Amino acid sequence: LNLEWRIRNLPYSLNVYSVTVDKDTHSLVVRTSNKKYYKKLVVPDLERLDICLEQENVAFSHKFNTLIITVRIITCLHISQIK
Repeated sequence: LNLEWRIRNLPYSLNVYSVTVDKDTHSLVVRTSNKKYYKKLVVPDLERLDICLEQENVAFSHKFNTLIITVRIITCLHISQIK
């Protein structure tokens, strides 16, 4: 299962962006090295199911002034939804 966010109107190149996992708040932190953009993306469903985000499962790309963030979620999410 993959979750994806698209943040539009971000004109900087890919090497300016940093997407990290904040384990304390179960969120993704998007920031730029030039300090022009900062955003916390909270995932309440993952917090409710007590699923932790892992940095190695986060990928991001940049196309047409849009930052695309993809997070791969482990398959135990499917099992918990069935119960």
